Formats: sequence, C-alpha cells, structure tokens
Amino acid sequence: MTARFVPAGRFGLRRERAFALLTVMWCIGIMSVTVLGLVGYVSLQMGENVSREKDARARAIALSGLAYGLHPLMARDDALLAQDLDGGSYKVTIVSEGGRLNLNRLLVQGRTDVLLRLWVLWGLSPDAGQALNDCLQDWIEPGNTKRLNGAKQADYLQLGQPDFPPGRPFQSLDELPQVIGFNAVAALKPDWRNYFTLWSAGTLDLNEAPPDLIAAVCNVGIDEAQSFVTTRDPNGVVGSRFGTHWQSVSDACAALGMPSALTRTVSSLLSVTGSIWRIESEGVLGDHRHTISVVATRSTTATSTNGPTYYLWQEF
Repeated sequence: MTARFVPAGRFGLRRERAFALLTVMWCIGIMSVTVLGLVGYVSLQMGENVSREKDARARAIALSGLAYGLHPLMARDDALLAQDLDGGSYKVTIVSEGGRLNLNRLLVQGRTDVLLRLWVLWGLSPDAGQALNDCLQDWIEPGNTKRLNGAKQADYLQLGQPDFPPGRPFQSLDELPQVIGFNAVAALKPDWRNYFTLWSAGTLDLNEAPPDLIAAVCNVGIDEAQSFVTTRDPNGVVGSRFGTHWQSVSDACAALGMPSALTRTVSSLLSVTGSIWRIESEGVLGDHRHTISVVATRSTTATSTNGPTYYLWQEF
C-alpha cells in the first residue's frame, strides 16, 4: 500500500498557532512573576537596610547620652540628660548601685535577717522567708550538707535541674529565679531586680535606697523609712540637688529615729556615698529605640585621666 501525504489544513494550523500563543503567554507570565519577585526582594532589602541604618543611628544617639551620664560632674537632674539630637532624642537616668542590696555580700556575711525582713515586707510569711534564706545560702555554699529548710543537688535533681546549686556566689541576677522558693518572691514583687545588685561596695546608701530596703536593713518601720525618703527626695527625684543629703551614717540614722544601740548593730551595712553607678541611656529615632545600660564607676574629677571601670554592659 502506498502512503499518502495529507496536508495539515486549517485545523492543524490553528492548533499550532494556539499552542505558540499559549507558549508566549506562559513565558510572559514567568517573566512577570520573576520581575515582581525581584522587585519585591530589592524592596525588602532596601527596607531592611533602612531599618538597620535607623537602628544604628538610635544606638549612636544612646551612646551620646551615655557619654553625658558618665561625666563625673553631671548632676542627675541636669537638662542635658534629656535632649533632642541628630533627628532623634535620648534620655539618661543615673542611680547609685549602692541604693540596692548586694545579695552576695549579705549571704557571705550571714546577714539573712535583713533578707527575712524584706521578704516579710513584700508579703512572704516568716516561715517561707526563712526557708528561702536557707535555700539561698545552700546555693552559694559548696558540699551537699543542707540547712534545715534548704535545698541541695538531690532536691534540684527531682526538679530536673541536676547542675544546681553551683556552690558559689551568684554570678548573675538571672540565677535567682532558679533558686527553690524564689518564685514566691517574684510573684509578689515582679520588679525585684531593681532591688538587688552584685556589683556595689556592699553597703546600702541611705541617700539613694528606697523605703523598703531602708526598713529591712535598718530594722525600722516602713512608715519611718517612707518619711525619711520623703524628706530626702521632696520632689520625688532620687539624688536631686534640691533634696536633703546626709553627710554621715550616724546623722542619717538619727533622722530615721534609730536608737544608738540599733545604729551600732547595722552601721557596717550602711553608707551615705557610693562610687559605682547604674547609667541607662535610651536613644530614640522615630519608632526605633536602643537602650544601653551600664554599671560603672565615674571619674572622681573632671580632669581625671582614669576612665570608668565597667562591671556590666547591656544593650537592648
């Protein structure tokens, strides 16, 4: 049989043209998606670059404020500590680290009576407070001998924390919530971090401390401590040049109404000056914020060649 050639005809030609058109449209669609994706990627990258630049500028502004805060002659209520700068603004706060309780120092010295009074002031029962103190001391002391209501490795092992307690002083306040029993304090006083330090000289600065710490250390009533602070900071600003600043521990204790026998008992835990400061500078640029918080010394004179010594530097 002889094969015959059959022309494609109009139908076959239309089909080829339709296929070619579909191919072209498909290619155009692919190119459009590619171009749109590229534009979106470039736009995203540009947005991220702008955001990073603003973050960097907010950090630079915060660093500018920090430089003012570290200056030894800068008063804490000086207008220079809250300024507009470089299209943004900064605000700096300066507080003495001596206005907080040095937790390690109290535990090493065995002055858990101070802590017990503080726990009770914050709403903990005396029994729960004593149990917490035992756990705190067991945390820093080596060995497996525990106090009556304390906790050692076997107790933490039951909680799935076999590496606790470390048997050394606290290295960070972040360790405190790991101590058995401390969760009760955290629930009663969510801002408990503002009351403790690991970097002060170890004494409580009566010209800086809040009423509850003064009451706990000096063993006086909270009303007496509050009246003392009101006299010290009449405008509500701690360390203001317009407040009353006591020049000696004995004068401050007298203002608290403490008898001489009580003053002698607690005077080693008190001071009226400090050399270590907590300086926090927040830089703001639009909706971008950067905060730098440091614990450091400040030079004692404006002409001193000794720079600050840093104990803690945090940025967020």
